Amino acid sequence: KTGKEISVEWYQQADDFYDVFARVNKDGMAFFIDHTGKPLSTEKYSWAGRFDRGVAMVRKNKKIIIIDKTGKEITPEGHLEGGGTGFSEGFARVEKDGKWFFIDKTGKDVFKKRFTSTLDFSDGVVVVRDDKGWFLIDKNGNELFKDRFETLNPPEEGLFSVLDGGNFFWIDRKGRRIF
Repeated sequence: KTGKEISVEWYQQADDFYDVFARVNKDGMAFFIDHTGKPLSTEKYSWAGRFDRGVAMVRKNKKIIIIDKTGKEITPEGHLEGGGTGFSEGFARVEKDGKWFFIDKTGKDVFKKRFTSTLDFSDGVVVVRDDKGWFLIDKNGNELFKDRFETLNPPEEGLFSVLDGGNFFWIDRKGRRIF
């Protein structure tokens, strides 16, 4: 806020602050710093997602784990298999055996559904893909409409751009064509 340099460290990469911490990279390893430049802990990770609602997803020893704001591992039963992304609106995308699903900050599989591809949650919904195409689900895992599209993009000003059958148009969150 003051323009004062908070850290004398130099990083190869530094992200914006989310939920009190910024993700930084040095010597090929990721870790988190607070607004004073102090590291969250001495732990370093091969990959780290950003903090969201008090938790972050990181890769340590080739395993995906969830940590809290103290740096403590809170992943149930040790580790998550496969790959993952950071948290967004309280959910993280996790990949296992070529399929994607969502977990909450406790590591629980929240929808018990698998997708061929997903984006991050935005404005309370997420764009997902199954074998038939792209569509939307809400934070309860409910499909917002039955149509499937070739391409469906994240919301912009509450509308979703679609490319389907060579046609470009916009829909609302109920799948109604706007223009």
